Amino acid sequence: CLAKVTPNGIPVFSKTYTNVLGVNTYGLGLKQTSDGGYIITGVYSTSSSGDFVYLIKTDSLGIFQWAKTYRGPSTYDYGIDILLADDGGYFICDGFNNIGDVCIIKTDSVGLMQWAKSYDIESGSADGAHYLLTTTDKKIITAGSTNGRYLLMKLDTNGNWFWSHKYYFTFSGQPTVVRQTNDGGFAAVTAMSGGVSGSIHCFIKTDSLGDVAGACPDSSLP
Repeated sequence: CLAKVTPNGIPVFSKTYTNVLGVNTYGLGLKQTSDGGYIITGVYSTSSSGDFVYLIKTDSLGIFQWAKTYRGPSTYDYGIDILLADDGGYFICDGFNNIGDVCIIKTDSVGLMQWAKSYDIESGSADGAHYLLTTTDKKIITAGSTNGRYLLMKLDTNGNWFWSHKYYFTFSGQPTVVRQTNDGGFAAVTAMSGGVSGSIHCFIKTDSLGDVAGACPDSSLP
């Protein structure tokens, strides 16, 4: 479902897409495109073939234009977040897949896949990509998790790896959002399960290379 409201919350339109027998679809990531329309990524789930990354393009009124599905190097692929590319195409982070690697997909402006690349951050662990950010130097930051730890990774627009960092906390961390700061570094927040009160929050500040000077709060803090 795609819904638009005014600043006062008054409905402008509400649209639903894909009514195929035996298929469940989920919208997870959304951006407005340069033509005023919308690009949605999510999951196209079938009982027989597993889960696919799903991509839907609409016009400015939410009217359906086209849809694509993608299979990464696994049978369980979820489109978690989407980023607009300078060439009019899209970067999609394939957030969860059964081979345990981070996967990034690049498409052209009409959704044709140009490449899909996997990154084995920690061998034998469950790695995932959850959030994408364009940096001031026109690179890509991927926020995710690996083996229950928070992950930041920097790539160029061809998917070539620059660096990745894992941040070890007392508890397992799941990413929420990351922003680039005025000094070129990055700020991120994460929710961690297993805290004294059931869960705790952590704020991470890094330099431009993803390095941190200290650690997150220890388990004695509320």
